[in-house]
Amino acid sequence: MKYILITAYAALNLGDDLFLKILLDRYPSHKFILFSSNNEYSILLSNYNNVQIEYYNKFERFLLRGLTEFNLLFSIRAPRLVGYVHKVLLKNKYKNKCDAYLEIGGSIFIQKDKSLSVKEYKNRSISEIFKNKPMFILGANFGPSINEEFVNFYHDLFSRFSDVCFREKKSYDLFADIKQVRYESDIVYALKIPVVLKEKESLGISLIDLSKRTELNIYASNYISTIVALVTKAIEVNKKVYLFSFCKSEGDEDAINAIREKLPSSFREKVQEICYDGNIDSFLESYLKVEAMFTSRFHAMILSLIANQNVYPLIYSLKMTNALQDIGFKGMFSYIKDMKIEIADEMLHEIYKNSHKLTNEAISAEEQFIKLDSFLNNG
Repeated sequence: MKYILITAYAALNLGDDLFLKILLDRYPSHKFILFSSNNEYSILLSNYNNVQIEYYNKFERFLLRGLTEFNLLFSIRAPRLVGYVHKVLLKNKYKNKCDAYLEIGGSIFIQKDKSLSVKEYKNRSISEIFKNKPMFILGANFGPSINEEFVNFYHDLFSRFSDVCFREKKSYDLFADIKQVRYESDIVYALKIPVVLKEKESLGISLIDLSKRTELNIYASNYISTIVALVTKAIEVNKKVYLFSFCKSEGDEDAINAIREKLPSSFREKVQEICYDGNIDSFLESYLKVEAMFTSRFHAMILSLIANQNVYPLIYSLKMTNALQDIGFKGMFSYIKDMKIEIADEMLHEIYKNSHKLTNEAISAEEQFIKLDSFLNNG
């Protein structure tokens, strides 16, 4: 049995939690240590015997919080300092305890400021702690980035890893000269979904909160108004409508509430909300029974493709168009920035033409783990 330290986006986001589910289901004979400040995962993953949740103790959290406040005052040197403190703390905990390191996630390499952030220096610190042990990055896409410094930083970092497997070709192309870098389909394509009977005349919409996204908040009003028009028209033609939240902390439920407030009062009781709360099986049962899905969430799009639903992507990020290009999707979709009430009728009509048959995506998704398989099962 080997011990593997893992970091992930642990914020009760369905897509990232599916990554963890697939990982833990795959390797029942090894021990994973999920390092996370979110102790809810002790409950969420309590049915798994091969994972334990660990986090900084009270003093360590106090120290890092103080340094973060210092960072706000002196932003030039502080990120590097905080990264160094992470290195000292994590080295003490895991250098001799773990046999390997794994970061698993989707949009985990996004540049938000011109200068390098604490995350970058923390990532470098981890690579230094585990420099003589296998290190893996699985499931990610890269960017968007603002400048070459960010790209060059990660070019150096990825070259230190044993295996970096992206989920799209565009990200791979940026680092194709590094022999350890490759790409396969998104990990969630490998999910074994339950067989769920479809509910006739059902329509679902996965939501995101644009007001929390700096580059998209100017489109929030049109987005909400278009969804309201879409829901209204769907109910008028006797569709059973479901609104799905994949992540409460990112505002999906706020988006649902904004839509409900704008619906005619007589329609509100005809719309059902399905909110992910950490119970993956229950959420999937509700999601997979829907016939057709408008997908604002990336992994809503993936799930709908797996489930053979009619899927109409609502694109907020290039990662969605990149993924659609990689699978040769020919159906209609809309960019969120272009959404307006006038196209709601057309969207509702077009979704029932949008079907796509997956080919080798599930096999490719399994290949995300080929190097980790080799280390854990044969090493």
